[in-house]
Amino acid sequence: MAMTVGALARMVAGKLHGEADHQIIEAAPIETAGPQSITFLADPKKASQLTACKASAVLVGNAVPVAIYPSHLAVIAVHDPLGAMCVIAESLSPPPAKPKPGVHPSAVVDPSALLGEGVSVGPFAIVEGGVELGDQVVIQGHAVVREGAKIGARTEIHSHAVIYPRTQIGERCIVYAGAIIGRDGFGYRMIDGAHKKIPQLGAVRLGNDVEIGANTTIDCATFGWTTVGDGTKIDNQVMIGHNCSIGRHNIIVAHVGISGSSKTGDYTVLAGKVGVADHVTIGSQVMVGAGSRVHADLPGPAKYMAGIPCMPEHQARRVGIIVTQLPELRNRVRALEKRLGAVSDDESEPVRRAG
Repeated sequence: MAMTVGALARMVAGKLHGEADHQIIEAAPIETAGPQSITFLADPKKASQLTACKASAVLVGNAVPVAIYPSHLAVIAVHDPLGAMCVIAESLSPPPAKPKPGVHPSAVVDPSALLGEGVSVGPFAIVEGGVELGDQVVIQGHAVVREGAKIGARTEIHSHAVIYPRTQIGERCIVYAGAIIGRDGFGYRMIDGAHKKIPQLGAVRLGNDVEIGANTTIDCATFGWTTVGDGTKIDNQVMIGHNCSIGRHNIIVAHVGISGSSKTGDYTVLAGKVGVADHVTIGSQVMVGAGSRVHADLPGPAKYMAGIPCMPEHQARRVGIIVTQLPELRNRVRALEKRLGAVSDDESEPVRRAG
């Protein structure tokens, strides 16, 4: 698909500086862009990267004069270059092929399952009894939807994902390959010298427009529900424990682990490898930096940096500076200890006090 630079500028409500009639067929990064490409630059301080760029047009922020950019490029000034790039890239790319409606001959669908209009069930998929699939739901090959699960319209379950019994998934969700939704929570009690399993009688409820990354696991509640709010996006290999309540429009990045009965507010971000202890509440609009360990409640809105334990941004920066100085401080303390020891051993030398 091809569009002119001028048409792309209008699409993203940008202000065009340069040739409007050049044909663009792809959106590409600066390093690989060609004569029929459009690219973007989020940081104007890196404008020098565009000198050797072969693209015909570039998306830039509208807060910087366009004169700093090379003259061989048509410049489209927008509020959010990356956001505009995403819109254009999607427009220039053909939509992914949708599986055809129907049940593959090798799939196993229980007669009691209710399938809406336009549902697709792929090869070797399993849909158990009492399952409800909304209109245009896609169950890819080798996925398993266990008894009593409910999946909303236009949701897609990718290959080898397992949706456990009684799980409820909203509309327009994506569950990627290998994800496990609703397995038993990790609950045991020591009885007579052995770990006895605590029955896990609850389930998982996902809101609308939720995405669950590959090989992510969300445990069912011991009682009641483990919940994920509308619009939340969860990356690959994330672990969410039983009875957690994840708010709306969260971003949870790979390798995050959230222990049981913890909660997050809305628009909260947990960066990679964040660990959250059990029964912790993280407020709305909180950003937790990569590798942090959250052991206590974090009220929002606020930004928190990486730290063990996690701490406010300004405090984390101060601690980080001090940590880099510890070897020097240790040497200075040892030197002072030696001097004080020498002074106390010499009774004829009076002790001098500061000030």
